[in-house]
Amino acid sequence: MIKSKMKYIKSIHVLIAFIIVVILFMEVSAVSQKSKMADAKCRIDYSYEDMPLTPKQVSKNLKTMKKSKAWKYTFWGDAGYKSVKVEGLDSISNQKIIYFCGNSKNIVKSDTELFIDDINCCILGKKTAFELSGTLNVKGLKIQINGSEYTVLDVAKDVDEGIFAEVNENSKEASEPVLKYGTAYKKYAASLEEGTQADMNRFSMGKNRYAYERLYFCADSLIKLVILIQLILLIIFIYKRKKLQLSNCGWNNKIFAMLIVILSVITFKNITILRDFLPTQWSDFNFFKELVWQEIATWKHFELTNKLDNQYQIMEAFKSCIQDLKSVCLMMLTLIGIKIIGKR
Repeated sequence: MIKSKMKYIKSIHVLIAFIIVVILFMEVSAVSQKSKMADAKCRIDYSYEDMPLTPKQVSKNLKTMKKSKAWKYTFWGDAGYKSVKVEGLDSISNQKIIYFCGNSKNIVKSDTELFIDDINCCILGKKTAFELSGTLNVKGLKIQINGSEYTVLDVAKDVDEGIFAEVNENSKEASEPVLKYGTAYKKYAASLEEGTQADMNRFSMGKNRYAYERLYFCADSLIKLVILIQLILLIIFIYKRKKLQLSNCGWNNKIFAMLIVILSVITFKNITILRDFLPTQWSDFNFFKELVWQEIATWKHFELTNKLDNQYQIMEAFKSCIQDLKSVCLMMLTLIGIKIIGKR
């Protein structure tokens, strides 16, 4: 009887060990995708009006553009979530304007290196943003972009904001395809063969990471559920084997039984049941539909997909796995102890 019980319990432990191995494999896979997910997060961060490209990001884009021998007058900004080619707009010293830091609808042009001063503002050549605001007068200037005429409304005076030229609201939307290293929003993508395809691949990895995380929590809950079942079986096994009644037991057995009940309750409370655990959530259609049309949902998805990107969170996840493994080991030791006592 005891041998059959122990064989049954051993098979449960083998199943739990297999689940733990799967969890660890998923975690290692998630860590290997950490850098790629960071790139995808970076591209999304700067696709909103209130989050324009930072000078460092622009510098990185320009360097990449030079390596790929792309068009040197490519616009790098967040003007209505689209990338365009820029013509004209020279400074008094006949230098090309590199980058206008500031809000949305920025005008950008570059054929030289990008420099950043001490206060992290964009500068032209070795001139600071403050010098540019004093010497450059582009307010009211007519600019030609892809054959459409734009009027510069204002130039920022605050050095912290940098220099930016804001075009009028009647500006026509550019028809240029989204560039590979651009930051265009999905609604304005003209082609899936360039930048958008790369983004979709990254979002697909994000979707897998989202699945990994949910699988981890489900596996974690499954382990706790198995432990709870084992505790219940342990109580039944003890009282059937010893043929004891709780009312006639000694204080030692009563205390031991109460501890098992308390441990069962604690384990049960720690079981996480995911109410929205649906496979359809991982489909490309639903995932990308939410990314494109629901900005709030997009941020929620990235909060989930990046939950374990931080090294501390990853370590906490592994600690939780080890804690579950320790609980299983304690149960095995308890059962072995009961077997030894039963033989005596």
